[in-house]
Amino acid sequence: MVLSVLTDAEPGNRVGLITTRRLGNAVTRNLARRRLREMVRITRPRFKDGLWMVLIARRPIAGASFKEIEREWLNLARRAAILTE
Repeated sequence: MVLSVLTDAEPGNRVGLITTRRLGNAVTRNLARRRLREMVRITRPRFKDGLWMVLIARRPIAGASFKEIEREWLNLARRAAILTE
């Protein structure tokens, strides 16, 4: 996964998810999108305010388990410093 973050003065957060055709067929892309959406939903209360984020799914996500994806998402979020402690 790739996470891009833009800090903005506006209150509230926005999240965009990108799953391209390179990821696989429609079923694979939709599964990846649902998993990513759930990750963001779970951690949304911990987000700092005023962030615009884009999360791009890469090919290995198609064969990864939910726990592996969750671990990678939390690692990316910590590295980008978008979560409050």
